[in-house]
Amino acid sequence: MNGQTYYYKLADVDLAGRLTWHGPVEVKVQTDETSPFAVNEKTPTSFFLHPNYPNPFNPSTTIVFDVPPTNDESVNVELAIYNLSGQKIRTLVNDQVESGKQYRLSWDGRDGVQIDAPAGIYFAVLRSSNFQQTIKMCLIR
Repeated sequence: MNGQTYYYKLADVDLAGRLTWHGPVEVKVQTDETSPFAVNEKTPTSFFLHPNYPNPFNPSTTIVFDVPPTNDESVNVELAIYNLSGQKIRTLVNDQVESGKQYRLSWDGRDGVQIDAPAGIYFAVLRSSNFQQTIKMCLIR
């Protein structure tokens, strides 16, 4: 559940039969399963499109972008995927998003009609009214 904190401990047993406990380890869930992308708690200071990971990828990759705080509560952003020919093959986001947040989403290597894109180089382009940034991604099959 989003925002929930979980604690866990690990135990190991060595060859002599001695039990050793490790932890507790704290894990805070940072996802929002009701939206197409998750929001982090981090407050960014500027627009930024982070490098995707993994890269190269197969079958999917994670893309993270920052939207800084503005005078408006929301900002219109577009995140689209282009092939080497400059053709837009998929729009991942084209909507108003809350300003002052970091967003994370996944691209599954498919085009806008859910057909697997061929292996190759692709570009993710993040646009807003006064901002544009591009990253290069490598899809392997």
